[in-house]
Amino acid sequence: MQRSKTILFICLLVASGLAHALPTAKITLKVIDENGLPVKGAKVAANFSVGGSGSLDKNRTDSDGLATLSNSGIRHVEYGAHKEGYYRSGNEFDFKSISGITGFRRWQPWNETLTLVLKKIKNPRALYIGSHKGGSYLSPSIKMPGYQKRKVYDLGIGEEYAYDLVVDDWVVPHGKGKHSDFIFKLTGQVTGNRESDFSLIMTFSNDGDGIQKHDAHPIYGSRLRLPHDAPIDGYGDELIQRRASTYNHFIANDFPDDRNYFFRIRTKKDEQGNIVSALYGKIYGNIDFSAAGSISMLYYLNPDPNDRNLESDYKKNMFPSKHKYGFTEYPP
Repeated sequence: MQRSKTILFICLLVASGLAHALPTAKITLKVIDENGLPVKGAKVAANFSVGGSGSLDKNRTDSDGLATLSNSGIRHVEYGAHKEGYYRSGNEFDFKSISGITGFRRWQPWNETLTLVLKKIKNPRALYIGSHKGGSYLSPSIKMPGYQKRKVYDLGIGEEYAYDLVVDDWVVPHGKGKHSDFIFKLTGQVTGNRESDFSLIMTFSNDGDGIQKHDAHPIYGSRLRLPHDAPIDGYGDELIQRRASTYNHFIANDFPDDRNYFFRIRTKKDEQGNIVSALYGKIYGNIDFSAAGSISMLYYLNPDPNDRNLESDYKKNMFPSKHKYGFTEYPP
């Protein structure tokens, strides 16, 4: 009798464990290059849990660039691929539902094929990497000169202040800069009853200079977030960003997480209007700003005229002083 009770108790424990076991998930990764060709022998991995390695699975792609990964886990899976000569790439996926009986449940869709694109490492080079991310003494935001001693609520009439990206400083007399690469103007109103409506206006000093948006996720996707080279055309001569809110409710706040930019500066044209010389760069993330005149941005600039390559060898920042604070760890 006692033995029967023991067996029954064990069966109940097993049944209870099966009832609470995580469902099994299965995905197939298809790894291709930028031309759509399969990448053979890429290392792939998927984590079917959060913050742990208990539901991790690893594999390598076959000649068709395919690899299957499976484990028990939660609804969310993060996966990635890597191969020598390529930049790492990763993404995430959420399963939609669960099928099967208790203890033998599967996440659906079952064995979904998910594509990852590996970008080739072509020609990394030293670039100027100006880090002004804000919120840290290691990478502080830059402060518009006219707002150093102002109250937050006094935005004035929108004075212009020019920034030199090669010197990484404001243009004289406010700093050591000599070229007006980015020209910033802050306008608007901020009142004391939690209402605000102000804008950062960014312009340029040369015909042909400009900026354009390029959306790419800040975490998922290729470690080389943007294309290797800056575009030839498509640059606008002005960027206006507006922030407006009332009682902590945003009316206007155009700062999506996947926002990035390409820019062109120091443009020179011939008599026919053709560009004969220009510098190209990119900005990872938003150009953030505050009513107090703080501006945060992470920019990369190629110092060679007409060279649109923005594939950064981030261990060779052309601002040497930036190395010692860990800025070399920013993606290329």
